[in-house]
Amino acid sequence: MRLTPSRASLSLALLVLVAVGIWYLADGRPRDFDGFIILAVALAALVSLFWWTQQQLAKAQQRYRALIERIPLVTYADRLDEHSTNIFVSPQVEALLGYAQAEWSDPEFFRRILHPDDLDAVPRHDTLEVGDTSRVEYRLFAKDGRVVWLRDEFVVVQDEPGDEPHIEGFLADVTLRKDAEDRLRESEARFHAMLESAAVGITLLDAERTILFTNRAFEEMLGYSKDELAEWSLSEITHPDDEDLSEGAITTLREGRESAPFEKRYRTKAGDFVWARVSQTPVRSKTGRLEYAISVIEDLSERRLLEEELRHVQKMEAVGRLAGGVAHDFNNLLLAIRGYCDLAAIDAGISPEETKKDIQQIRVATEAAASLTRQLLAFSRKQVLQPHHVDLSALVSDRRSLLEHVLNESIQLETDLAADLKTARLDKTQIEQALVNVVANARDAIGERGLVKIQTANVSVSGERGGPAIPAGSYVLLSVSDTGSGMDERTQAQAFDPFFTTKGGSGAGLGLSTVHGFVEQSGGYVLVRSAPGEGTTVELYFPALDEQAGTGRGPDLDDGRTSGSETILLVEDDEPVREVLRRTLEREGYAVLVAGNGEEALATAAQFAGEIHAVVTDVMMPRMGGVELVRNLRSARPHARVVYMSGHLQDEATLAQVQEHGEFLQKPFAPSELARKVRRLLDGDSVQLFTQAG
Repeated sequence: MRLTPSRASLSLALLVLVAVGIWYLADGRPRDFDGFIILAVALAALVSLFWWTQQQLAKAQQRYRALIERIPLVTYADRLDEHSTNIFVSPQVEALLGYAQAEWSDPEFFRRILHPDDLDAVPRHDTLEVGDTSRVEYRLFAKDGRVVWLRDEFVVVQDEPGDEPHIEGFLADVTLRKDAEDRLRESEARFHAMLESAAVGITLLDAERTILFTNRAFEEMLGYSKDELAEWSLSEITHPDDEDLSEGAITTLREGRESAPFEKRYRTKAGDFVWARVSQTPVRSKTGRLEYAISVIEDLSERRLLEEELRHVQKMEAVGRLAGGVAHDFNNLLLAIRGYCDLAAIDAGISPEETKKDIQQIRVATEAAASLTRQLLAFSRKQVLQPHHVDLSALVSDRRSLLEHVLNESIQLETDLAADLKTARLDKTQIEQALVNVVANARDAIGERGLVKIQTANVSVSGERGGPAIPAGSYVLLSVSDTGSGMDERTQAQAFDPFFTTKGGSGAGLGLSTVHGFVEQSGGYVLVRSAPGEGTTVELYFPALDEQAGTGRGPDLDDGRTSGSETILLVEDDEPVREVLRRTLEREGYAVLVAGNGEEALATAAQFAGEIHAVVTDVMMPRMGGVELVRNLRSARPHARVVYMSGHLQDEATLAQVQEHGEFLQKPFAPSELARKVRRLLDGDSVQLFTQAG
């Protein structure tokens, strides 16, 4: 406290008087009355100075006590004995705990109000030494029964050498903080329990994809324990093919953008992989830097199993519909064949002319059956294609009259054909049939009056036009649009199923399903764009070629001849078929060696000393098929030409070998067609010979 000028002057005067008195007493000269006056004044000044000093000390103590009592802490002093006997405690203790200051003088008082669980938290004071410090937290019972958390900080001091050491410290109420910590722990426990009990997997990753936390669902999904997954990199449990996708998601978050949900495979402890859908949420710092990524992982195993079961059910439904449709059509054909056979038998002895008509109808029925089997092969993508370079604009123009015949007179046909259209490598007969099927389907969708529009164009697919179903590239587009009633999404999903129809039984059977099979077998793609009331557009995309149109084959050497005198090895496991083919070739003048399978054919060829000019063999036979037979004949008969026959080929590898080393006839075929094929094969130098180059 700063002295005022009056107090400073008074203090200086008193000090001067005291100094004079002391000087006077110290001087050894005799004292007179004036000297006694001076001494008296000096003594009075000394007494006044002492009284003033005491007054200032009392005021300072009062200010110090007021300061102590105003701070929100309890100050105290204790002796260093086994009971920690209290010397002083500030009045705040009564407001804090409800106990009067006098109650603290009881040596056992502190122990009585200390929470029993905290007895070991308070250090024994009789073990402390000067300079020791302590900071502990414990609970005391207040007078009203409340439990109060206190932070106790003290130091052991000694005022003067020789004085008894004691403790000086303060108590702070930390109950609110402790309650907040308890609530935080409870909240964390609830949050942790929620994460652990979640039905989906949850992980916490740092910005480098290190696993910091996993919940029980994720651990059970992969078969690892929490300890095994801790500190692993996400790469260690990610399928190698999905690593770029997984890393890209984190990179997106690092760049400050949001990551879209994605599907990936996780490696399990057993070594297999499970599919999961992953959604990631970033946790960022105040500066926006990625600190953590929270991943929610949905196990797709069950969903994919259900989807597979659904696909199987839908497939079986389609197969059932296919079987029913085929059975219906074949039963009708068989009825016609059997009926005309019976009529031919009856008419044989009565009217040769009627017999001839009956046989002709049998032939018509068998051709219809053959057409049905070809449609089945197209649907199953097992037909043998004869691809050439085809200009689709020219094809549509050439077949316009046929297409108009497919449509009724009330439906208008409009074309928009690109003049500079690139070519596509297609089987011309099959693409014509596919176009007819799509146009017929458009006719059925329109009903009475409307418009069918056929367009061709060169298109470059970047992923936006064709969507994810069509890879980027250059394509030739053939589209057919109609003004019919259109289809909803559910109907579109079934549009290519065999015998599916919305016309109550008036559908086109295998029409669109064969289109889909042919296009995919040709390396193309089919898209359907439709909506109820807006018509339908069917788009066929075929890979475009830069070469000019052309067949890529040698000149047509077919001069119409079918007969000859060469030796032919005929190999067919079906006896009636073998007999028909044998009689056909022999009537044309050929010498025919017959065998029921590949092994018999090898033995027959080995025993025959003459030249075998051609081999006509079925592809699929028991014990040894046609491809293996021809391969084994290579060394002994290197110049024999080959004609393969089959109702269908099981795989693309067999198809490739058949097309590389010989001619092919699709069963069923007319016997005369076999005779023409053999004659053309024997006469044509440009036809692929079966040589060692094969």
